[in-house]
Amino acid sequence: MPEIKQSGYQTKLKDALVNLFSTSGIFYTISGILEYLNTIGLEPNKTSIYRQLSSMEIDEKIYCTKINSNQCWGQMVHKNHDHFVCLNCQKISCIHFKLETKNLIQSEIKSEISVFMKSIRIEGLCSSCNH
Repeated sequence: MPEIKQSGYQTKLKDALVNLFSTSGIFYTISGILEYLNTIGLEPNKTSIYRQLSSMEIDEKIYCTKINSNQCWGQMVHKNHDHFVCLNCQKISCIHFKLETKNLIQSEIKSEISVFMKSIRIEGLCSSCNH
């Protein structure tokens, strides 16, 4: 009986998601992901999409963040980095603060508050929207 090699098997959904995240550089909500999948002729249910997103997060291909209380997924470029979010177009850019900068920010916060800073998120207008 031939052995089934599951490690190399990829579904159409996984291929589509890998393509979406590898070519875009932006973050997507579940509705944006569904819209993209529909435009390429795929109509999976949300459970299948969430399962695939979770698998891709575990494999550190993508990561999840919240923007305006919506879960959004984007390509994993670096671990432990910070974000600039444009309030107009919702574009997210990766930025990197030195540890000293994060420590300075934390030292400015009142001592009775415990801060566990994993990342910093700055919001404003990007150069395209600021004109």
